[in-house]
Amino acid sequence: MIVDPRAARSMAGEAALRLAPGVAAYYTADRDCSRSGEWLRRFQNSFHAVRSGDLMLAYEPNAVEEYGAGRGISYGSLYNYDVQTPLLFYGSQFHARTVERPVEPIDIAPTLARAIRVAAPSSSTGRVLGDVFAPDKKGEK
Repeated sequence: MIVDPRAARSMAGEAALRLAPGVAAYYTADRDCSRSGEWLRRFQNSFHAVRSGDLMLAYEPNAVEEYGAGRGISYGSLYNYDVQTPLLFYGSQFHARTVERPVEPIDIAPTLARAIRVAAPSSSTGRVLGDVFAPDKKGEK
């Protein structure tokens, strides 16, 4: 019997949702996902075609995989408590302030490039976080 690999990955994800305690969602190498919206975006941003394997599972809040002798293991999750981290810029070119809006890791390189007055990396897709800069002597950011 020949099984379609895409169907097998989705079936494994569905089985994990039904049978594995604590599993909340799945994402496959074929980009099939049991969730949409923000979960789908986070799965897509976390998936690496070479290293992620065929099926990625996400667990309920505060749950981790069981890993021998009663120990759990986790490499992060899709929940805000695992993905929100502070980002600090230090130097005279930066403005002392707190920015409450979300930023992406891809925004760091173009922001630092602007801070040291060089071109952003050619493969950079992030945006410059202009509101973190102190006004220059002309009053411009």
